[in-house]
Amino acid sequence: MEFGVGLTCMSFSKKGFIVRTNNGYYAYQSGHLVARQLENIYVTSILHGTQDIIWIGTDGKGVYQYYQDESFAKSYEIGDKNLPVRAICLFGNNMLIGTKGEGLLVFDVNENRPIQHINTINVGNGRAYNAVFSLCPSRDGRIWVGADVDGLGYYKDGQLLRMDYTRAADAAVTSSIYSI
Repeated sequence: MEFGVGLTCMSFSKKGFIVRTNNGYYAYQSGHLVARQLENIYVTSILHGTQDIIWIGTDGKGVYQYYQDESFAKSYEIGDKNLPVRAICLFGNNMLIGTKGEGLLVFDVNENRPIQHINTINVGNGRAYNAVFSLCPSRDGRIWVGADVDGLGYYKDGQLLRMDYTRAADAAVTSSIYSI
């Protein structure tokens, strides 16, 4: 397979896989290209959600939903749409979106009603350091949050909690977390 663009990540599902690039994304099923969408848009994150819905974060163009069976993409407003989306994570009926500049956005994505923004959590001082680069769910109900400057924290019960380090040197080493 040749994409002719910069490959940034691959994500696999039961039906196939998605390739994210700096020029949109490509969806494959049984080894065949079934969709190519969001041309000229840098895709930064992909999350396989429930009901074969794929959530796609972009660099300054918001969040999209891709329905594999229908090859349809729909855009959602997520705060200041010009800010890059760096991570997406589902947590029950909530979707957490990590942005660069707007921190952590929390949405209610209950399938029986329209998507609603319910909270914005600042993770750093000022817009330049209010960045979430990675999100990772754990078995104990926490969502680990990798942020710029403030490092590692976790989201639980609607709050962002910071890691407490016993040694200052440990906090300094984890000041910016890009991947979990």
